[in-house]
This record gives sequence, structure tokens and C-alpha cells, in this order.
Amino acid sequence: MKRTIDKLPATFPYIFKAFVEGRRPPERTTWFENLERWSQKAGISPKVNPKTPRKTIESWMLKAGIPEIEIYSRQGHDPITSLRHYQSLSLITK
Repeated sequence: MKRTIDKLPATFPYIFKAFVEGRRPPERTTWFENLERWSQKAGISPKVNPKTPRKTIESWMLKAGIPEIEIYSRQGHDPITSLRHYQSLSLITK
């Protein structure tokens, strides 16, 4: 599945603030179960997994011009892992 980011949503500043300053997210198992249930209810296939929202926020951060070092540091990645995540990402500007 190819991921693209057309433009940042108007809610990005709020999402990003909550992501950076928010409380600790739910445990991975709980998050996976919730995402699976929500995906099924919404008819999304393939199902969303716990990494999908994380990668989306990383992509928004990249599109917003946040330095890559801040993105991969925040996510616990080293530069090589970060490059693997973003090398196939299509950023479309309109």
C-alpha cells in the first residue's frame, strides 16, 4: 500500500500538540484491539494497525518541515530506521 500526504489537516496543530504533550498512550495490546474494532466497524481493509497513526503523525511532521532529527528522536528511531520509513513516502504539494 502506498502512502501519500496531500496536505496537512487544519487540525494538525492540535493533533501535534496532543501527540507531543499528551498523556501516555494506551498499552499496545489495548490500542491494537481498539484499532482492529474501529477498522472493522468503518469497513477499512486492510485493517489499521498500531503503527498506522504513528506513521501518519511522523509523515505530517515531515511535511510540516520539522527537522528529521527531531522526528526520529521523538519516535526512538536512529537515522537509518527513519530513512527506511520515509524513503518511499510520496509528499504531494498542490
